[in-house]
Amino acid sequence: MKVIALSDTGAVRSVNQDSFMIVKNEEKNFLAFAVADGLGGHNAGEVASKICTEILKEYFKIVNKEYDEMLEEIKSIINFINQKIIDSANESDERFGMGTTLTLVCVRGNTADIFHIGDSRCYKINPESIRQVTVDHSLVSHMVAQGEITMDEAQNHPNRNIITNAVGVGYDFFVDSYHEVLTIEDILLICSDGLTEHVSNEEIKEIVLNREKGLEDRGNELIDLANNKGGSDNITIALYSMGEE
Repeated sequence: MKVIALSDTGAVRSVNQDSFMIVKNEEKNFLAFAVADGLGGHNAGEVASKICTEILKEYFKIVNKEYDEMLEEIKSIINFINQKIIDSANESDERFGMGTTLTLVCVRGNTADIFHIGDSRCYKINPESIRQVTVDHSLVSHMVAQGEITMDEAQNHPNRNIITNAVGVGYDFFVDSYHEVLTIEDILLICSDGLTEHVSNEEIKEIVLNREKGLEDRGNELIDLANNKGGSDNITIALYSMGEE
């Protein structure tokens, strides 16, 4: 198995408010990786996403519970992160209202458990398909679900960047969780919306499945394509391949 993560400021923004983390816990035999996309003015989003990924990183390094017990505890850890971001925001007017998305994947053996808040995404990709595992917590996603707009209309809707659920902006948030069984052909991608704003699912699939290139090269190709097509936001990706070293 192999996992990589990459982040880029993009072609327009001056600050990268995304963060990522990867932890391989050899003792407990699991892998955890995450992408967080910070929200808020000035450098506040950067602070929120960094608080999120740093706490997760430390937790997964030292956790001493069995894997299933650890999974049951993750929502409590996210609640702890939520409070830490709120506490930090209360220390500075510039940080008021800051928050972050979070898409977290935990892998053991041939199973993946995904925890999700916001509009960063997790995709499961193989030669047969590319499937978005997570559901965006966004205004346009809700509008699509209600039949108010189509998926095509959502792609260019003026309010497509308004999210309805985030860590750190208050106490009324929720965590979606998903369980996936993986095969050796499957690749998992988690990404901030800086990628999906510009790169289509079919483009993602074609690049990710090009095993003639290394996993990191494919990640850089995704980022380069997003930048070449506008790069209007920070771009962060993590790729996990069960069948590659």
